[in-house]
Amino acid sequence: MSDTMLLVIAIGVFVMLVIGIALTIYEFRQAGEEPAENSHSKGDHPGR
Repeated sequence: MSDTMLLVIAIGVFVMLVIGIALTIYEFRQAGEEPAENSHSKGDHPGR
């Protein structure tokens, strides 16, 4: 492979990495804004 082709591939991978990090940050911020739900789910048995 030529140097130019490797550079193009590296830039593409870097762009996808940055997009993934940005979407992860966005997801965690959205999850942090949701109201807290009841700590017991259907499968939990309080007192056990």
